Amino acid sequence: MTEAWDDLVAFRAQRSRCAADVAFLTSDCARDHPQHKHVLECRECYEKVVDRMRSRYLDPKDGVAREWFSGQEALLKDLEDLFAAAREYKVSLDEIDARLEEGRKQWYEQRVRASPSIRKTLEELVNRKDVFAKIGASGAPSDEIVADVREALERSDALGRDFRAEDVERTLRRLMEIKSTEEKNQVYRETFFQGRPDEPVSAKTQMYLGRLEDGATMDEIIDRISMDRRSSIGALDQKERHRQRVEELRRAKNAHELEKTKKARQDSNTRPQPPDEMYDQPPCHACERELDLQDYTACPLCQVLVDNGVRTKPTVFCSAACLSGPDGQGAHVEASHDCAGGDGCAQLIDEDVDMDLHRSGPFLCKECTTGLKKEAVYCSLRCADINFQRHREQVHIPERKQRGLDVDRDVQDIVFDGEGARYHARDIRLQLVSLGDLLLDFQQRNAIEVADNAYAE
Repeated sequence: MTEAWDDLVAFRAQRSRCAADVAFLTSDCARDHPQHKHVLECRECYEKVVDRMRSRYLDPKDGVAREWFSGQEALLKDLEDLFAAAREYKVSLDEIDARLEEGRKQWYEQRVRASPSIRKTLEELVNRKDVFAKIGASGAPSDEIVADVREALERSDALGRDFRAEDVERTLRRLMEIKSTEEKNQVYRETFFQGRPDEPVSAKTQMYLGRLEDGATMDEIIDRISMDRRSSIGALDQKERHRQRVEELRRAKNAHELEKTKKARQDSNTRPQPPDEMYDQPPCHACERELDLQDYTACPLCQVLVDNGVRTKPTVFCSAACLSGPDGQGAHVEASHDCAGGDGCAQLIDEDVDMDLHRSGPFLCKECTTGLKKEAVYCSLRCADINFQRHREQVHIPERKQRGLDVDRDVQDIVFDGEGARYHARDIRLQLVSLGDLLLDFQQRNAIEVADNAYAE
């Protein structure tokens, strides 16, 4: 599938050649047949003009790129009949132009409706479903549709950049003039993936650029970005539910510990030592202020890692503003809780979508969390599955050797792929524990009661 600007390059090039040839024929007629005031009056030259225009649409030369009318059998048949009639002066060239305009309008509407990038931009990013619905609607003037689509795309602030009409035209000209794939990919990088030339490209963005270099079209890339965006939104929603759950747990546990302390103070003249977990907390991660121990929020992952002895202290936030701010939970997770898949993370390399294995995480390696006391967090079941062998050989086996444990203690849980050295987990779910399950265990072991809606999944 070609890009829209590739079609435009072919269209403009062939149109220019045809126009130049017709002008040449007209000039020759005026020179060689001065008795005729116009080429229309000269049957010999007029037939040459009609034949040249006919060949533009019905007899393209080998090697010429396909154009918008290529393969449109109904249109081409009509043109065959019209050009034959035009040679006999039975129809005018204006009638041929009208049929071409009608066919071009239908092609434009089909192309726009089939474009994932245009559809998702109009419907999702700029909230102009009305414009997309008008495309292909009966009675909608072609010029009006084109103008509405252009205006919606050019005036949107939702695209995150200041796209002006002149910028679009300049980029389009560059794309039309470029000959090599490398140059085109560089324009894609500057136009679609970088706000500034010196702006670094993230690993996720580099994944999309890699697909472009492998031959994917921009429509295919936009479609993939949209799928990843929906998946990311779902993951963020679940992370928020986990955060709210931890917040409820912490508050309930603090109230529980305070109640125990109060009761012990009433039952004895000696002042009990308050539990470390309640009072020995680090300052707010974002603003570094001391916490109100009755009202703060801990990172869910940090909480379960501390509870399992992997970390010594959780990352905490004193307020909702600090939690959601630029140095809040999002920045903390990005900096401190990288997916254990690393460069092999499923979000970076996996093109297949197994909805079961892509179930939203995070998931923690069970052996690392409960036994080896090491942090290993995966973004999804799929990610843990495709990185199982590497993680086992780089983390589990060396740690088992160092601790004098049986290196092959889990051999019954792995399946070898053919006769090679590659293998995978028999059931990756048995190797992991979800963040949600760890939070529930934390609640039950500490006898904390939390409102039911805190556990909504």
